[in-house]
Amino acid sequence: MDIVGIIDVRICSVMCSPDLKDRAGGGDVQKVWFTVASVLLLCCGGKRPEDERTAVWKAEQFTTATAVKQHFGEAYGMLSPDERTRTSREELEQDIRSQHGGGFPTSVRATQYSLVPKLDGVMVYFVGELPTGRMYYQVAMKRSGGVYYASGLNASKEPFPDFGRPRQPVGG
Repeated sequence: MDIVGIIDVRICSVMCSPDLKDRAGGGDVQKVWFTVASVLLLCCGGKRPEDERTAVWKAEQFTTATAVKQHFGEAYGMLSPDERTRTSREELEQDIRSQHGGGFPTSVRATQYSLVPKLDGVMVYFVGELPTGRMYYQVAMKRSGGVYYASGLNASKEPFPDFGRPRQPVGG
């Protein structure tokens, strides 16, 4: 039995006791029970879908694993289940390495994100610091079953255009 079930049983045993019904006048107990049950459902009733802040955080983990640390096995595990069926760990590594002919960044920082409602996703934008300048990244995060997964990374020496899609600053 999960915690909600335990709380439910304990509250029911207290709320349904004859002693409480006599003191509360009967009808009030039902109102209290309904209120308590409603609060439990709202607070504890299942896993909530992840929001865009979580998507940005996960995108930063993915970008750090791929571009900064080159931990391709770790990054591969962050890909969406669909993406893992289409690509292998070796293909991911080859793709990332091919985008970094000028070297890998020493750090990355999320700067902006935009919602992509048609794909139930978020596009996250990063700046990476190289010894010779900057690298720009775009990471697609797709939600599946309420959880965000990385769907790919694109690197460029120039910032990515917004194509008319409004962007939000990270942390703002």
